[in-house]
Amino acid sequence: MVVPDEATQLAGRERLIGAGLRVSPVMDRCYFKSIYTNDPDGHIVELATLGPGFATDEAEPALGQALQLPPWLEPQPAQITEGLRPLTVPEWHNPKDEK
Repeated sequence: MVVPDEATQLAGRERLIGAGLRVSPVMDRCYFKSIYTNDPDGHIVELATLGPGFATDEAEPALGQALQLPPWLEPQPAQITEGLRPLTVPEWHNPKDEK
C-alpha cells in the first residue's frame, strides 16, 4: 500500500499497534520508507511512502536504464549483476514534453 507521506505512515503504524498487531520499525529504503505487518492470513503487508522517489539517484529520463543500488547493496554489485539477464529498455517519452 502507498501512503502519501511519513506522517500518514506513522499515524497508520500507531493505529496498527493500537489494534494489537506486530508492526516493524520504519525502514529507510532509500527511495521510500516502509513499515511491515501481516494480514489475518499471514501475508506480509507493506505501507510505503511515495517519496522521496526513484529519481533521487538518476535523472527522470534515464530511470530504469542503468542498475541503481541502494547504499546497503552497493558493496556487492558483482553478486547482484552476475545473475541478471540482458534487458532492452524502450525509449521513454514524457507525455508532459509532447504538449
